[in-house]
Amino acid sequence: MKYLISTLSCLLVLSAVWANNDPAADPVVSLSPWEINDGKGHIPLGKIDMRRQPGNPVAYQLASRPDKMDANWKPAPMEGKNVSMIRVSTVPCYEAVDFTYFRAFLAVPEGATFDHLTVTIGAVDDGARMFIYNSVYPDGHFDPSTDGRLGGKNFTVDFKDEVVPGEINTIMIVQMDDCAKQNNLTGGLTLKVNDQKVEPDPNWKENHTRFTKKKRYANPAVRFIPKSNWSFQGDGEFEDVDLRIRPDGKGTLYIPGEEDEGVFNYVDDNGKFIFTYNDEEDGTVHRFEVVRADKNELHLKDLASGTVHIAGRKRRLSYKNLENSAWIVDNGESLEELTFLPGQRAVMEDENRGTRTTLTYTIEGNKIIFLLDETNKDAVMDVHDFDYFNLIVQQEGRDQVSHLKRELE
Repeated sequence: MKYLISTLSCLLVLSAVWANNDPAADPVVSLSPWEINDGKGHIPLGKIDMRRQPGNPVAYQLASRPDKMDANWKPAPMEGKNVSMIRVSTVPCYEAVDFTYFRAFLAVPEGATFDHLTVTIGAVDDGARMFIYNSVYPDGHFDPSTDGRLGGKNFTVDFKDEVVPGEINTIMIVQMDDCAKQNNLTGGLTLKVNDQKVEPDPNWKENHTRFTKKKRYANPAVRFIPKSNWSFQGDGEFEDVDLRIRPDGKGTLYIPGEEDEGVFNYVDDNGKFIFTYNDEEDGTVHRFEVVRADKNELHLKDLASGTVHIAGRKRRLSYKNLENSAWIVDNGESLEELTFLPGQRAVMEDENRGTRTTLTYTIEGNKIIFLLDETNKDAVMDVHDFDYFNLIVQQEGRDQVSHLKRELE
């Protein structure tokens, strides 16, 4: 599979910078006791091939988060002060999976910052994946590189860049059982703030009968802006610019070879989000208004020229954000289109040669593995970067880095 570079007009990246170097200023957070939900029981794998690998992350696509008010949430089993689940498993090996869900609520005060906010699982059988849910990540955030697998110890995820101050954040663990005869999660679930352990508050419900109010904006779209990460398609002054924004409303604008400061105002009296940038080189002031924002797209209107710049949210690679997407690969000789379909299938079409190849694929960490059949690898693509508009990959065994551009309707 041959990919060559397709150039893009510009790239503007927004990402959060959130740190506090004063250990004495550790914020007071409050953690609820852990709860457990037994999920839906055995779920057949169907055409999903786990390759007889315990805890293989390809199976997580079958997991479905129980509703917040699901009646099956109950106190998690404990051994002393530690969460500890030890069960007999009846799951037929690599033919089905059984997901068990653990959750805890974390109340974070307004304005809190962290060096670290970690959650650690002592040991899992056969796998575990950690999520955080809040107003910025209503569909949940996870890092596939931190998935727990059978045989390892002390799986840790740092959520310092994803936790949202001023509201209740939900920490959720999806534990996977894919083979009898054991189904365990042992060694406890430990949350630390700046390396200090936070014990669950047994009176948490009484102390938080009213959840901390979420930020309310006159324009509901604005809630997607604070502490978000986007990739812009623009022109002129926005080409090859990085923009890092912090939850406190200030950010840093990086231009190759120099560094300028930008100031961001989240909300004015009319519920608008205004981004202001002072160009020190020519003394001009650029002001942009958010005219549209949702989980996938951000539209910024230049208040001087009226030009609208469109951005897509940068995301972590997953089946969810690849499915039903099409990408253009221009290698200079032919125009190819790579389309990801539901069910881990992909189609490569070469318009000039008139060829059409159907493949299956899996995702393992930062790799997309294309398969000619269920056992033979056709290509392994290391993903260097991924966002709504761009898929930058390198085929194993080759030096060529390839830029794919999303085909937009």
